[in-house]
Amino acid sequence: MIGLWAGCTARIRVPEVKKSAEDILSYLNISFEEVDEDLCCGAPLEVLGFIDDFKKNLNKVKRILSSEKYEYIITLCPECLYVFKRYLPHIISEKILHISDYLAKYTDILFNKAFAKSSVLVYYHEPCALVRKLQYDSTKKILEKIPGLKVVNSLLSGKYSTCCGAGGGVFIYAPDIAIEAASEKIETEIIPSSTDYLIVSCPVCYMIFKYAITLKGYNIKLVYLTQLMQKVVRGVGFEPTPAYATGYPREREGS
Repeated sequence: MIGLWAGCTARIRVPEVKKSAEDILSYLNISFEEVDEDLCCGAPLEVLGFIDDFKKNLNKVKRILSSEKYEYIITLCPECLYVFKRYLPHIISEKILHISDYLAKYTDILFNKAFAKSSVLVYYHEPCALVRKLQYDSTKKILEKIPGLKVVNSLLSGKYSTCCGAGGGVFIYAPDIAIEAASEKIETEIIPSSTDYLIVSCPVCYMIFKYAITLKGYNIKLVYLTQLMQKVVRGVGFEPTPAYATGYPREREGS
């Protein structure tokens, strides 16, 4: 049995990300269940300085994730993964993986046909928690296994990659600044790359790019890793990004 820790953002603000991960796991006939139905990893509490509350929350999380019923626990959120790897005992954290790590071993099963007749260029935005804090990321390995897909390498990659804008709690206390930072990355790095799609492997990055694309009208196709895998498996094209992610205040539309 696999435990799926989607993370608050994927559960609440961008549920299409969570749904795509569930669909891929079901396609592979992997038995799983959701383990964080009403839990948060606590990262927002830590970055905003509520340390006592963070510790109390971590104890709740520890009790849930220490269950022996799960062979692995996979999370869609790199920030959740970082919290678990840093603060939970090794006997628990060693079985917790980012979904890219878990799905990397299934690429031969999933990608047995070309994504497109001609090469499709994609820009992969590397999440800070994976490439800076944890210093590993299996997403590119998966992308490189997809026939007909070519990843355009950014000049700023790895520990030098730029943030989506929502990290460090910025989206919580200054969402407009976060959206402007995401917009700057889109305008200075992603659009100039002339790629067909923007790929992300972090629900928070997905959320903030989605808001920026929607509010500013960028002509960019945005997909989370498992959404891309869905499309490859089904052999169908991408759908336009929905107008609004769940939970963003519409009164900001004209700002």
